[in-house]
Formats: sequence, structure tokens, C-alpha cells
Amino acid sequence: MGVARVAVTRVTRDYAVVRPPLPTTDFQSSGGTLGAKTFDPFVDPERVIARYEVVFKKNSSSSATVSGSKRGPYTISSAADGDQGVLAVNAKDKDGNTIATAIHVWGIASAGGGGDSTVTPPASTTNYVAADASLSGKTFSAFTDADGIIDNYNASIVSNLGNATESGTGLGPYTISGAVNGEFGVLKLDARDSSNNVVATAVHAWGIADGVATDGSQDFSAWKLLNTADITSTSDPNNLETSKGMSGNEIRFRGSRPGSGLDDPNDGCLYNFTIKDPADDSTVDPAAGEIIGIQFYFKFGTNLPQQTAAQFVCGVWNGTNGMFGGYKRDTATRLAAGIYTNTLVTSYTNSSGNAYLVDIGAADAAASSAAIIGNCQTTVFDDSGSPARSAARVSGTSALSLSGTFTLALVFAGDVDVTVYYRLVKAPSDPF
Repeated sequence: MGVARVAVTRVTRDYAVVRPPLPTTDFQSSGGTLGAKTFDPFVDPERVIARYEVVFKKNSSSSATVSGSKRGPYTISSAADGDQGVLAVNAKDKDGNTIATAIHVWGIASAGGGGDSTVTPPASTTNYVAADASLSGKTFSAFTDADGIIDNYNASIVSNLGNATESGTGLGPYTISGAVNGEFGVLKLDARDSSNNVVATAVHAWGIADGVATDGSQDFSAWKLLNTADITSTSDPNNLETSKGMSGNEIRFRGSRPGSGLDDPNDGCLYNFTIKDPADDSTVDPAAGEIIGIQFYFKFGTNLPQQTAAQFVCGVWNGTNGMFGGYKRDTATRLAAGIYTNTLVTSYTNSSGNAYLVDIGAADAAASSAAIIGNCQTTVFDDSGSPARSAARVSGTSALSLSGTFTLALVFAGDVDVTVYYRLVKAPSDPF
């Protein structure tokens, strides 16, 4: 059985990186004893780490156990011939988030090959580069394999952030592609016998320093799902809500509708959400100059606004006013975009699979304590795939200079099933 996959992560806070120590290995010959393991310190310039958590992975037939705490020493007991696995230490922040993981790959050779039949991997290596730099190709040194047990090799990327991939064969060279600034991980090379049993594992740690890219690749954050569990406050002036909850990723709102003619955002049930950077859950203030906009992307389920005064809109809100875009019903079903008390509309009827993109500007207002919110534009696409084909669009006609504490807001009236994501539009990278 192969060594379990363990993630090596990073978190950035104001461009400070929490980085784990290099991966290590301990492979013993048949009948050998594993050494005690103490992990080297993590790189933690902002002292983000609050505690440590041990993770012990092993092949299913093993009876091995581990004892120890913090960075160690850790003792692996009752490991027998043929056992292998990973000892990992997760560094946690004060909120319990895993911000970096150190790994130690261990194993004892199977019995039957004699004292000289142990396969030993080469020493672990590393390649950390500056922001925007390219990772070097990696060729692994030869494994020690006196009896010719190795039949083939299998490489994999061990990382739970980003979309880095590897390409190469044998001992290499291997090319790591798709890694971005601030991403760290491990290239793991398993040496396998003719039955594809892993007999030894070599590890190569890699990473790109955090920083602001100049090619535009970091000008948007990742998408973040909005969940009813993240609601911070509610404003329901017309007492519409009957219930709300999640079904998978879908928000299901059940409620009444305001009186005839009342169908702008201020007539609905409004839920507030803290604006967070999806990369690290840090709070983002549009007046701080870090972002220039927010995008919402949503898709309806079985129920959507199709009765008079029913609506679903999403926007940026400061407790008094804001910008909103979405879908509602007055005399007909319509796309909507505008301010809290008045949205402009264009007629449109939802079709199954439609995806809606709401763009709202949100930028620092000339270094003041206010932010410029808006304009707002709502675009409906035939589906969420590529190519993107727009079916209709509507835009608000004005922007607002607002101060205060800004939140994301979702507004409902009537029965609505909808899945909602948002992402931040970052300050543009400097291509000049």
C-alpha cells in the first residue's frame, strides 16, 4: 500500500508566509527500529501559529502507534517489517485553521530479502524561489537498491492549495507547472516493485514566495460559497422570512412577499455577511484600497422569483445603502441592477442552467474613509460553461460614496432556491 497523501499548506497574512520545515524520511531495513522524530521550527515571522496537531498515517495492516506532542520528539512504536506511512504535524492558527504542515515519511522494509535488500531513497531536497520566479526542474538522485527490487516510479504533487501539476518519468527531470505565488508543496516520488508496492519514497519540497504578481494572474480571488451559517445579521422590515437553510451548496429561503409594487431590495429580507478574502478568511474593507470590486455568481434551483414582488438580489451594503443586482418579478420577470431603494430592470425569463454574474465596483474613495460602491451590472449567461454566451444584461446608472462598515448582502422575497458564490476583484497588477 502506498504512503498516504498529506498536504503541505501555506497561509499569507499581509504577505507574511508560514512555511513548514523541509520534509524528512526514515527508512529502515527489515527488523530495523525507527528513530525518534523532532520537527525543525516552522518559518513564522508574524507568529501566526497557536498550536500543533499530529496526524499519523500508516498502511492498513500496520499496528504502529505514535506518541509525542508539539514539534516532538515523536516515537513510532510497534512498527513491523513492511509498515510505512507519514507522520505529519499541522500548525494551527488561533481559530483552528491549518496553516502549514510538516511531513516525515517513514517505513521498514519487508522481511525476506536479507539484510542487504533494503531500498533507501535519496536525501530530501528543496527548491524555494522568489515571487514570480519559475521552479527548477527536478531530477532525483538514484535510490539505493542492491537487489534490484525497484521496477517503476510514480510521482505526485502533495499540496492542498492551488492547481500545481507535475510531468516527467523515472527519476526525472520533473517539471512543476501551475504553481502560483505563495504556494508550497512536495513532489513525492514512490519507488515501486513489480507488484506496484511502494518500497521507498523520495521527497522534494518546493515553493514560490508570496508577493504581488505583475502578469495579472492574481487580480481575482478564488470563489467563496455563501452559506446561511455565515450570516452575521438580518434586516426583515416586512417580516417575510418563514425559514432558511442549506441543501448542499444551495440556500433555500421560504417566505412571503411584500405588497404589490414593493419589489426593490429594501422591501425584501436582507442577510449580511462579512466580506472575507477567500485565500485566508481575513476581513476585507472596500475603503482600504485592496480591492476594486466584488463579483457574485449565482444559479437558481427549483424555486426562483416568479410571483409578483418576489426577488433575489445580492450586493454590497453599509447598513444604510448599497449596490445590488439580481433577478425579480414585478409585472414580469426581470434582471435588476441598481441601488438599495431603486433597481433598473430589463425583461428576462430564467431558463434551466442559466448562470448570473453581478459586477459591483468597490474601491477606496481618494484615500478617505469612504468607498465608491458601484456601478452595478447584472449579466445572465446561457450556462456556466465555456464559451460564455450572454442572454441579457442590465446596468445601474450611478455609484455611491459610502462610509461605515461594509458587508455582503443577499436579499430574498418569496420562495427561492439559489447557490451563490462571490470573489474579490483585486487592485490591478502593474504591467507598466
